[in-house]
Amino acid sequence: MRGRGLKLAALTSLASKGGNVLLQLVGMGIAFRVLGVEEFGVVAMISTLISFVILSELGVGPGLTNVLAKSIASNDRVRASQAFTTAFLLTVGLAAIGCLMVVGLVMNVPVATLFGEQFAPYAESMRNGILLGVVIVFIKMVTSLGDRARAAYQETFITNLYGALGNIISGIVLIVGIHAVPKVWFVILVVNGGLALALLVNMIHLWIQRPHLIPKWSKLDTQLVRFLLIDGLAFCATLSLAPMAKGFGLRLILGHVGGPVAVALFDILERLMVMVFGFIVMFTFPLWPALSDAAARSDFAWIRSARKRLYVLAGGYTLLFTASLTVFGAWVIQLWLGEEILIERVTLFAFSLYVSMHVWHHVHHIFLASLDSIRTVAMVVLIELPFFLLAGYFGYTLYGFPGLFLSLALVGSVAAFVFPYLALQRMRTLERDSASAPPSSSLDDAMITVAS
Repeated sequence: MRGRGLKLAALTSLASKGGNVLLQLVGMGIAFRVLGVEEFGVVAMISTLISFVILSELGVGPGLTNVLAKSIASNDRVRASQAFTTAFLLTVGLAAIGCLMVVGLVMNVPVATLFGEQFAPYAESMRNGILLGVVIVFIKMVTSLGDRARAAYQETFITNLYGALGNIISGIVLIVGIHAVPKVWFVILVVNGGLALALLVNMIHLWIQRPHLIPKWSKLDTQLVRFLLIDGLAFCATLSLAPMAKGFGLRLILGHVGGPVAVALFDILERLMVMVFGFIVMFTFPLWPALSDAAARSDFAWIRSARKRLYVLAGGYTLLFTASLTVFGAWVIQLWLGEEILIERVTLFAFSLYVSMHVWHHVHHIFLASLDSIRTVAMVVLIELPFFLLAGYFGYTLYGFPGLFLSLALVGSVAAFVFPYLALQRMRTLERDSASAPPSSSLDDAMITVAS
């Protein structure tokens, strides 16, 4: 089952991520030409801000994947039902609080104060776009639990199929409609709404297949709330807080120093990085619950083999990306967005080094998170964050975009050496514990460990 689920997930991810690449390359390229560089920068800033709402989830979704994987390994349907209900109700409450906080911030703080004076002319469109985006993100947060549950059941391929359909619909609507509705809010709606719709349909399908996962107040487990929040905070710091703080912090720096044009150029390169991660994630994300399942069954030979394949994949892919982007990147970007956009080759090379560090970090995040070591990852990531932003500020101020990305890659290289050591130590700990005590996949045991 473990191998079959991974193969199906990888195959269907090609369709899902391919649709996302198509949306980014074709749809966003057309949107860039229609809106212009400054309004595209407005879209980029709005997208970054509304994504901060996801922080309010506090990592409940990733925590649910680990809990469900252990429940499935022990054939405990009651615990699985309690876990999903608890995660669902917790996410709804936290998401509502997060959405209200963002709305309150935007409605009470001037746009120029938040994003810089050069964004003042776009104040009304920014507020409308943010309010619309917050509603869509709320739907995505709640329905993403279906995606997390699918992963635990080794059914990521079903989510991928719905995601592919959502990307295709979004791409068609954006390409056809952007000329008729050349507005910031329209781009926000189409780009984010397609995925929200796909996740909603996936959640409904999950409940039809497994009615025992339908949330009910009677299934709420208060002890499980504490368990989800403890590990969830670590997941939130690693998978949400740090990446979003980095992206938003760098955009704020660029917005105040360089204005909307600098933000737009940075967003173009960030979208390239998202596409790179899309192909990496299609192999690594399905591996997460598979590794959790293998750890619960003490199948350490399979874990070691998976780690080696993961290293080969990450190393080969980043080398290919660095060479391709440095040689062909400028030409591809001009073809994509227009001849008025010119990004120097030295900038593309520095950016590729920055992306390579992110990929290396990502594979270790997945590996350590699946082996119940997410809090260690969170500690490293949070220590790195202020140095990351400081390096970005001084790098861009002194040397522009090449300095920005080289300084970020330099900061990231420190954690790049730390994570392999942490992964090796975690494996040794699991093997030692397995040899000295009877294996147990009980969630109650896991909660006792966390509490202690």
